[in-house]
Amino acid sequence: MLMGGALGPVFMTTQNAMLHCAPGRTDIALAANSGAYNAGIAGGAALGAPSSPAGC
Repeated sequence: MLMGGALGPVFMTTQNAMLHCAPGRTDIALAANSGAYNAGIAGGAALGAPSSPAGC
């Protein structure tokens, strides 16, 4: 629960940094940030699934 609550501000901070790095192409910068965020979630699930017991 604590980790989930901490991810919101982290995501907004990275979005802000991306907007400063690419001021003319904000649509692509935000799409890349969102894609990286979702890839991280999928990667974490893929790495964590083998370590959890089946059915949980």
